[in-house]
Amino acid sequence: MPHRAFTIIEILVATIILVVLAAAIVPRMAGLGWFSHDSAMTQMEQILAMFAYRESSGTQQVALMRDGETGDIAIVVMKRPPGLEAEAQWEYDTMVKPFRVPNEMELVAVTADGQELDPRAWMIASIPSGGRPEIVMTWVGPSGETELRLPPTQLIPRRADNGVSLVPERERVDLDMSGLTQEDW
Repeated sequence: MPHRAFTIIEILVATIILVVLAAAIVPRMAGLGWFSHDSAMTQMEQILAMFAYRESSGTQQVALMRDGETGDIAIVVMKRPPGLEAEAQWEYDTMVKPFRVPNEMELVAVTADGQELDPRAWMIASIPSGGRPEIVMTWVGPSGETELRLPPTQLIPRRADNGVSLVPERERVDLDMSGLTQEDW
């Protein structure tokens, strides 16, 4: 009885199928932690940007808060019911979905104008007379440490992954000191 062996065509087809499967599966398995970390930080950047936008353009006092029970981070708005005796209350902003912190991510530090807050439950409110504190958050996740910094004068937070920022820091320029007092611009 002759021994049957695989033909060269069968070997090539099997090899191609294995290569295609490996090319599709291995990058997903290897990059899953990085992707979830990056996605979570992008969502948190959007929450910070929306907080800055609402504070700078709205008429209501807004705050950024972390719920101690659920761990969600949300924007809340001060609602003042009609009448002088009615007490104002914080209510969730219906225009912005709260950020649900993924299980593999941890907020290890949060500061408002340099004052450290409890990372598990906090509230950072805008100042009714105008302005907001500088917010700095430090997150740890599968791909390392990420710092998000929202200066009081900017609408977009600055992000630094493992100490490296992809966007250079803007520097203040004093037009008087640089001799541009009378220049048209």
